Amino acid sequence: MGDVIRVAGEAVIGAPADQLGATLLAQLRQFVPTPYRIETGIVTDSEGRRTQPLSALICLGGQLVGADVGQAVLPAESVAVAFDVTHTLELNGLAAAYSRVAAAKALTKTAPAPGNQAVEPTLGVIFAVDTTVPLEDLAAELERLNARTPSDHWPDAVVIATKGQIAYVAQFVGDKSITGLLLPPSPGASRKTQFPIYALLLISASWTGTFNLAMHMVLGHLVRWSPRNVPPEYMTVLDDVPRQGITWTGYQYNLAGQLCPVPRECYNDRALPPKSVALFSRGAKEQLGAMCFIPWQDGGVILLRGKLPLEGMLVFLGGVIDNEAFRNIQKVTRDDLQISSVMPIKERQYGMLLRNIQQRGGLDVKENHHQFVVQKFADEGTNSPFMARIFYGQMRMADALGAEREPFLKAHRILMTTLMEIRDAAKDVAKIWKDHTRKIDEGSIVESKNQSIHITENVDRQLGRLVSEFLNGATRSFKDRMQQAARTLSVDIGCLYQKQSKYEQGLADLEKTDSALADYLREARKWGNSLVDTRNNLDHGDWTLQSAAVADVGGRIVVSEPTIHGTPVTAWVNEMTDRILCFVEDVIAHGIQKRLIQGITLAEIPVGQRAPDMPLRFQNTVVGSGFPTWQICYHTSQFDET
Repeated sequence: MGDVIRVAGEAVIGAPADQLGATLLAQLRQFVPTPYRIETGIVTDSEGRRTQPLSALICLGGQLVGADVGQAVLPAESVAVAFDVTHTLELNGLAAAYSRVAAAKALTKTAPAPGNQAVEPTLGVIFAVDTTVPLEDLAAELERLNARTPSDHWPDAVVIATKGQIAYVAQFVGDKSITGLLLPPSPGASRKTQFPIYALLLISASWTGTFNLAMHMVLGHLVRWSPRNVPPEYMTVLDDVPRQGITWTGYQYNLAGQLCPVPRECYNDRALPPKSVALFSRGAKEQLGAMCFIPWQDGGVILLRGKLPLEGMLVFLGGVIDNEAFRNIQKVTRDDLQISSVMPIKERQYGMLLRNIQQRGGLDVKENHHQFVVQKFADEGTNSPFMARIFYGQMRMADALGAEREPFLKAHRILMTTLMEIRDAAKDVAKIWKDHTRKIDEGSIVESKNQSIHITENVDRQLGRLVSEFLNGATRSFKDRMQQAARTLSVDIGCLYQKQSKYEQGLADLEKTDSALADYLREARKWGNSLVDTRNNLDHGDWTLQSAAVADVGGRIVVSEPTIHGTPVTAWVNEMTDRILCFVEDVIAHGIQKRLIQGITLAEIPVGQRAPDMPLRFQNTVVGSGFPTWQICYHTSQFDET
């Protein structure tokens, strides 16, 4: 069946724009089983509301209720899937298609389709062959449109047949992996009990396998409508189809069954682990379980690990919440974790539950005193390009890594320490020199005796110490720390630090496997050698920073800034800091990019489009989504301007 649908997808993709709808109809009829039928037309409900014409409808039962301007009119109860079809989708077109599909999903269904026991929802699909914008831009527009639309009216997928699919997947709280596609809930089924499921908007990197991916979702939805009419081999539809993707944003069900954005403070980069309590038999030392509370939109969820049944603990919510809400509580189990459904409780009600367990449950409730120390890391936040891109950005990119993630993060923390030290040293060099020249201009440290000029402050010793600290830290960052971080990503840059003959041989070998990186290292060696040689000459040779020269120029005392290789010392340390930051960012991004799973790559966010509060340079993207794939290339731009 997978091959049949793959051939159908090729026919749809190759159809002329003016025949796309007809071709999709014809191909759907090749594999959608009877008694389903494929129609095109308008959908109406018992209240007289009607949709605009829709290009393809998969229906079960239901008789035509008339015609409108040449279009068949079908009852909402019979429509299992509604397609809005266009050849090339752009942002305005997405908004229009969203409105048409939302209108179809908003229609009232008063009775089940023939042969069904329950009313089932309509799956809404926006289908296009291509798009004029990146998939990420379509996802951002979906997010904007969702914000003003009830979630049971949201289109379930945007399919760009030549690139990928944007759809919702489910992930249970506590799970590290995605559970599966999130299909629309049956009307009424979501009103009594909500489970703590994250609905993630996923951009799939499926390319020419996208049609199969979309039809797997369609057939899976049809199974709900009529299981006996969909052959079990529909599961083969995804054979050889890429399934990787990137998460765009997340939603949670509230108590009313509506999807709402996950609060920003609940994302991994903002949230602390929830505090838990330990449960013991009265007076005993052996811990029976650990329980914690997680806020969830307008309610909360309780998690329990250990030997105790969660139901036995939730009994003590009796009298805390009303009887109907109490009767609707359910639980799910994921490995050794018991998870309640979303309940109408907050921290206060959870505290009452714990008190009831302590007083009436025969258990001792003790707080787990695991302290999380929140320590100041720097005097700047993520609105600083350095903190956003080198600190937070690289750690976030590392989330996509596999087994190499932890070793990389360990090496990255050490690298960050030395980078911050050299930035501080460079700032101190500039400050010391600025203060010194100001004092000379003011005359506060200048004395004239017997036609001699005396400067009462020794800036040479201060600058010499800071430059020495800078050279040691900069060389350590460039040479040792970067090699360690790159090695965790299976990137060998060791030849960069070798003597000329070994460097040339190593670069020639690298050229065969990674020519872009080889070209980058060739340029980096020019300034890198200058840095390392200067540090070596300071430690093992006779180089020292020259003294500041003072002169009387026309009765005015002026001081000349010391230089390194002909460049004023403040400019030299700033330039070297900038080169190192660019080197770290580029080489690590390149290493992470090479370790990403097939179909996912890095794209560079244009400078003018970066968020002011977190000006990240890179983002994960789907290969072929529309964003150009970033490639490492040496540049001389300053870090803040890159």
